[in-house]
Amino acid sequence: MRHETLLLEIGTEELPPKSLLALKTAFAENLKKALDARQFNYSDVAAFATPRRLAVIVSACEDVQPEQLIQRKGWMIVNSTIATLRPSQHLVDLR
Repeated sequence: MRHETLLLEIGTEELPPKSLLALKTAFAENLKKALDARQFNYSDVAAFATPRRLAVIVSACEDVQPEQLIQRKGWMIVNSTIATLRPSQHLVDLR
């Protein structure tokens, strides 16, 4: 697994100069939370802001997300249109 530098930059309309510190901090913190939630390893996150740009540099970020098992609840296959090739009663009731 390789470690690369990730640059995430967003071009914006004119941002209020008094809000730049709060905006760049919030952008960096939310990106950290997202990377941690997806189990990416990284060494450091640095945030930058100008009135027309917000940017975050993530140092030594893994280039591949670790494998994980994700289970989501939804319709059972036997109740769906795919399994029976005709709409289930649930879908008919939605009309």
